[in-house]
Amino acid sequence: MSSRRARLLALAACALWAGATRGGEPGDAAIARGDAAWERRAEGHEGSRGAIPPIAAAIAAYDEALAAAPESGEARWKIMRALFFHGEYVAVDRDEQLAIFERGRLLGEAGIDAIAARVGGRERLWKATADDLRAAVPDPTEAAEILFWSAAHTGVWGRTRGKLASARQGVAGRIRDYAAASMKLDPEIENGGGHRVLGRLHTEAPKIPFITGWIDRETAIAQLEACFAIAPHDLTTRLYLGEALAEFVPQRKEEGLRMLRELVTVTPNPEWLVEELKAIADARAVLLRLAS
Repeated sequence: MSSRRARLLALAACALWAGATRGGEPGDAAIARGDAAWERRAEGHEGSRGAIPPIAAAIAAYDEALAAAPESGEARWKIMRALFFHGEYVAVDRDEQLAIFERGRLLGEAGIDAIAARVGGRERLWKATADDLRAAVPDPTEAAEILFWSAAHTGVWGRTRGKLASARQGVAGRIRDYAAASMKLDPEIENGGGHRVLGRLHTEAPKIPFITGWIDRETAIAQLEACFAIAPHDLTTRLYLGEALAEFVPQRKEEGLRMLRELVTVTPNPEWLVEELKAIADARAVLLRLAS
C-alpha cells in the first residue's frame, strides 16, 4: 500500500470513528429507541420464529441513528445485530434472507475498512497483536462487535448461498479473519462469540484442498470449549458443542448427546426467548438425526 493511500485511509478512519469517544452525539436518541425495540423483539413470536414489527422498529431506529451519525460504531454494530436477528429468526424466504445478510455484510465491510485503516490496512489488521489493535481504536469492544457481526453475517450469507460455492470464493477465510480479530479486541463479547463463530466454522465448512485445507474438527472442539468456558449458560454454544462432540469425537459421543438431551429440557431465558427456543428446537432435530 502506498504511503499516500495509507494516510488517506487513516484520515477516513479518524472521521468514521471520531464520534466514538464523544457523548451526546447525533443519533443517540434513535439508538435508545432501537435498544427499546430490540428488547421487545420476542413480542408476537410463534415458537422460535419472531414477529416482524418489533425487529423492524429496531432496524428503522438504528438506520436513523446511522444516517444521523455515519461515524457511530455503536449504531453500525447494533443495526448489524438487528439484521442478523431478522434474517435468522424472522425471515423465512431464502431471497429475503440473502438480501438481509448481504446488507449486514456490507455494513460490516465498511466498518472493518475503518478499523483496518487505523493500523495501515487489512493485512496489518489480521497480523496485529491484541495490544496494538486495542491501542489503535477508540473503543475496542465496539470494534470487536463490528468484527464479530461481520463474521456472523458473512457466515450466514455464505450458508444461504451454498457452503461449497462460498468456500471456493474465500468466504471461510474471511469469517476466520474477522472472528480472530474480534477476539483480539475483546474475546468475551456476545458470550465468547468469536470462539463460537470459529468453532462453528471448523464444524461446518467443507475441507477443500488448497482452499480450506486448514479446516480442522479438533479446532472446532477447542474453540467451542473455549466459548463454553466463557458462557456455559449460552444455549447456542451448548448446541454447537454437543453436536460437534457427538459427531466428531467417538470417545466423547455420549457426553455430547447428554449435553443435547439436557438442552432440550431447559426453560428459555425470557431475555433471549426466540434465540433459545430455536436452539432447543435445533437440539431436538440433531438428536433425531443422530438417532437415525
